[in-house]
Amino acid sequence: HNQLNSDGQKIVELISSENTLSAPTQALINSFFNLEIGGRKISCPYFNNARTKTRGGLSVATGKGSPKEIKEEAELLAKKAKINLSTLNEEPIKKFLVEHNLGLDCSGFVYHLLDAELKSRGKRGLAAHLSFAPSKNVFRRIIAKLRPVQNTDVFTLAQNSNSHAVPLSDIKPADFIVMINSGAGQDRNHILLVESVQPGLINYAHSFAWSADGKYNHGVGRGQIELINPTEGLLAQTWREKNKIGAENETYQRARQAETLEIRRLNSLN
Repeated sequence: HNQLNSDGQKIVELISSENTLSAPTQALINSFFNLEIGGRKISCPYFNNARTKTRGGLSVATGKGSPKEIKEEAELLAKKAKINLSTLNEEPIKKFLVEHNLGLDCSGFVYHLLDAELKSRGKRGLAAHLSFAPSKNVFRRIIAKLRPVQNTDVFTLAQNSNSHAVPLSDIKPADFIVMINSGAGQDRNHILLVESVQPGLINYAHSFAWSADGKYNHGVGRGQIELINPTEGLLAQTWREKNKIGAENETYQRARQAETLEIRRLNSLN
């Protein structure tokens, strides 16, 4: 690592002991990484509901389902197709989920984890704390309140009414990193959840699809941000995921392309 200056050393010292999400939230993360379907354990694939235009539908059909909902829907679809999932191994089961649009988008993943974290701290669930963008459509306002997870996207979580920006020196578990107007066409948004913080290291989890993943190998994953220049911003650090850094790390590249790259914290977690 680069030589830390005195200010940088102070920041590292502030992050002097490991901090993690609560045990219930960690258990939920594990459930997404180890979906139990057909007696097998697979990682939940990525699914972006925008492609199917079903935002108002069931959460499991919109990339917003819980592990239980995804499992139940997979079993229901398999039964209709007369497929015995217990006879399949992990690879064809994951293909089955992908082919049937069962998976999780980035904001759906973060929604469920923040909801669990709030409850573990003795607070009401996330839906009780969220404000949605004003709409002249009364029906849309009602739907947003009745179906909060389906109507929560990266923009929703990043609104000042719901969260606020925090400096790198103050980053904590349950904070999230938002990438607004990113991608080659600057028309993509993404969100990562900080899972734990160690001295000089941020561990995050997210649901994402790298182009290198192909059709079936995407989904929930973990990465690290090594604080090699802690007095600088996020892009000055080393992002490591799937043993890739720099140009080969597609999460880091998405961060570099973003018009807005921020660490944010729910107002309700202050």
